[in-house]
Amino acid sequence: MQRPRPQTPIHSKLTNIPRNNTEAGEQLELYKLLTQRQRIEQEMKVMQQRLQVLEEQLKVIDRHIENSEQKARQLRQSSSLKSGKLSGSQRSTSSQPGQPQPAPISRPPGSHSGDRSRNFETFYLDY
Repeated sequence: MQRPRPQTPIHSKLTNIPRNNTEAGEQLELYKLLTQRQRIEQEMKVMQQRLQVLEEQLKVIDRHIENSEQKARQLRQSSSLKSGKLSGSQRSTSSQPGQPQPAPISRPPGSHSGDRSRNFETFYLDY
């Protein structure tokens, strides 16, 4: 993948000698404005390409998050099925008072994948 150009500030080019109000002076001013416009448009294209790359990376990360959450749910369900087979005496010794109980992973209503990286909850896993 091609590395994007480093961001450079867009400076207007000024001349040291003030120009007289002539057609040539106006043509020069027009040329400077057009070149500045082209530089700004090029910078916008680079920014849009960078934005697309970042959005693709976010989509990949969101897919990984979804897969990890799904695996965690499956493991939690399979471990709860295994722990459900324990007898009553074994069950009472496996969960000791004072230890935090595992909390389910939940999302606030209306949240979407872009907010997951900023909103997270702590949960505990029993081993």
